[in-house]
Amino acid sequence: MASGFFAVNSLAFKYIGKNVNSVIVCIFVSSCGIWYYLSGKVYYDFPFTVFSLAITIYILLKAYFSETHKPVLFYLFGMACGFMLSWKPYNIFILSGLFSFILCDAKLRTLLLNILLSPLKLLKATILFALGYVLGNYSFLYSVEKTVLGISAYPAQSDFMTFLFDRDGKIWDHVNSLGYNYSNINVISLFIVAILIPVVTKRYLCLFLNIVNFVLFYNYIFRFSPGYPWHGFCYSLCVILGLISACQKSELLNAMRKKILTCLLVGAAAAQVAVTFLYYIPQQAYWIEQDDETYNALRQKSFEIYGNVQTVAENLHGKVFVSCDFNRFITYRNGRKNKLIPAYQSDNPQAWEKLEREKFNSGDDTYIIRIVPSSMLYLANIYAIDMSGYSQISQTEYPGYSFYIYKKN
Repeated sequence: MASGFFAVNSLAFKYIGKNVNSVIVCIFVSSCGIWYYLSGKVYYDFPFTVFSLAITIYILLKAYFSETHKPVLFYLFGMACGFMLSWKPYNIFILSGLFSFILCDAKLRTLLLNILLSPLKLLKATILFALGYVLGNYSFLYSVEKTVLGISAYPAQSDFMTFLFDRDGKIWDHVNSLGYNYSNINVISLFIVAILIPVVTKRYLCLFLNIVNFVLFYNYIFRFSPGYPWHGFCYSLCVILGLISACQKSELLNAMRKKILTCLLVGAAAAQVAVTFLYYIPQQAYWIEQDDETYNALRQKSFEIYGNVQTVAENLHGKVFVSCDFNRFITYRNGRKNKLIPAYQSDNPQAWEKLEREKFNSGDDTYIIRIVPSSMLYLANIYAIDMSGYSQISQTEYPGYSFYIYKKN
């Protein structure tokens, strides 16, 4: 993460120049929520993504400040882009941002066109791009079908406004889910940096490409994404690259435009600092605290929960399933094998196994005993979990948790 963080800020400082605008841009970049996602499986891939981005940025800076045109730098750049794309399909928004960045710079655009207009150079660049992709996604070499299925993922779509402004989402393997406005870039700052600043700096190609990238991003979220906040991380990096490009040669603007640009940058940075450091990070810290409290409570009440589930199951004549709105697991040694079990089964896993065999799989009706820890109520939509096909037949309160009993229709 640190490599990508410093690489993007380095690009802003070196490309824009040593002036107040580059400092404000660095403040804006450093305050974007993408650097401060505190928990969740996103850390399995995003650090590798930004590390790959750091490599592409340093190659790009080398090409930009080189006195001679060296195609080898662009070949390496293409290979690094392929490696970066291999981590996740939505990393293509970073590639789109880099491509837009290159198109908006005369020197880099010339280097790119020299390669694109030469069949031999284009072939070399394509091969190296593919090689970079395979290096990062080497399963292509031995399991093409499974790799393609993994890349295509599963069909999903999301309401775009919910994706932007959701404040109480719940994702099974994450502590929290906040909308793009809080977890990435707030919409006021987004509008300023993507639309207003290119107009003020008269970087109209940059403005056009920003609009194109936004339209592509909108369609991705609306048609292909479940609306996870980290699905916007790469687009946010695309926005940041667009901002850096739009601020290049700002010293050549007239006095009025310089003042307007500085005011807009200050406004965008101030709004982003406020959202990230006064709301986003404290909210996540609170949620993590509640998460830890829930985990500890379930482990401490494991025997009690077992006894209550057993009592309820004895009164239900049918197949019984147990679910918990807190999805955290511990490792249980079962003979020679390790087995993951829910936190609420931590102190008596063998008793749970026996209960499941004796009580849970008989009868014609189907029931669900849903365990809702009281400390999980910090998620406002905890009761909005889809239970379609089931009807709630009872609710029982216990100290620290509740049982919701559902019967299949």
